[in-house]
Amino acid sequence: MQTQPDPLAGVTTAPPPLRDEAVPDPRSGYVWVGGYWDWINGRHFWVSGRWFPERRGYHWQPSHWILRDSRWHFLAGGWAADSSAEAG
Repeated sequence: MQTQPDPLAGVTTAPPPLRDEAVPDPRSGYVWVGGYWDWINGRHFWVSGRWFPERRGYHWQPSHWILRDSRWHFLAGGWAADSSAEAG
C-alpha cells in the first residue's frame, strides 16, 4: 500500500536533489513532464518523467516540495489554464 504524506502534517525528510533526466526530442501533440521525488512507504521515491497528451489552453505545473514550519510538503503537479485562456 502506498502512503502519501499528510498534506497538513508533511514530512521531516527533505527530498533529494532532482535527478538529471535526458529530455527526449519534442513530440507533436504531447508535453514532456519531468520526473520528481514522491513519498511512498515512508521514503522518497523517484518518479521518472513521461509524456502527457497536450491540453490546448493549459500548461503543466510540475510536482514539487515546499518547506513550511520545518516540514516538507508535497504539491502534486497538474494542468493550469494559460493566462490568455483565463482572460478569454
